[in-house]
Amino acid sequence: MKSIVIGKGDWGNLLMKYIQQDSNFEIIDVFGKDFSFAKIPQGAQVAFVVTPLTSHFNIAYECLRAGLNVFVEKPTCESVEEFNILKDVAQSSGVRFYTDYIYLTSPSILKIQEILCQLNGILSVKASIKQYGKFYEGESALDVLGVHFLSVFCFLFGTPSLAESHNTNPNANRFVFDINGITTELECSLISEIKERKLEIIAESGKILFDMLSNESLQILIGDKQEIFSFDEKNNIANSLRKFYAILNDEAKYLEHCNLSYKVAKAMDMCKQ
Repeated sequence: MKSIVIGKGDWGNLLMKYIQQDSNFEIIDVFGKDFSFAKIPQGAQVAFVVTPLTSHFNIAYECLRAGLNVFVEKPTCESVEEFNILKDVAQSSGVRFYTDYIYLTSPSILKIQEILCQLNGILSVKASIKQYGKFYEGESALDVLGVHFLSVFCFLFGTPSLAESHNTNPNANRFVFDINGITTELECSLISEIKERKLEIIAESGKILFDMLSNESLQILIGDKQEIFSFDEKNNIANSLRKFYAILNDEAKYLEHCNLSYKVAKAMDMCKQ
């Protein structure tokens, strides 16, 4: 599919390398700050939006209205209200939009979804995502990092209800949710001395430990049975591009993705209140 990329930052350049390796997409133009809607090439079918969060809505809106399918970096936009507008304009234009919640293409997370039903009596869930740096104007640690695990919570457990918010420092956020009776904690920081990507699920019948940065990315203990998996977590961008293409060709998958993305947008709004 003939594609344009909007955004020439570090992530935009990285995404372009993966797009070039994907046979489903052909890049016909790349734009940075010089982008204007008048410059969209004739015949373009897809827009990859890799720009600051504050510009996601306007760019995605105009691209959808112009009849392009849109792949936008997470989070989709700045509010659930904006999300609903994008969903409506996509429907009226006969195109689709996809938010790159890349952790939902992680083989470890997909394995957790597969075996979660075997874990009886879930007591608590804790996620920690930390690093130093990658500061963006107007974007908090939740926008840059925490939204990854927030999307995982929605994917695995359902819509969160906010119980506690420790959000005084935009670069270090902590939230506690109730999700269908499960106490779920999210800690995210852009000012941490350590880099961390961890998820811990504790249940009466066992536990699941996910560490994206470890060679042993997933450990599962249910009863007396322990399993350790070493999944490749370094090519999830390629997984996300394949998922995007599948969604463009499958109505049911698209509606499922929209529903999940809506839940994340709603949870993000709740955390920022």
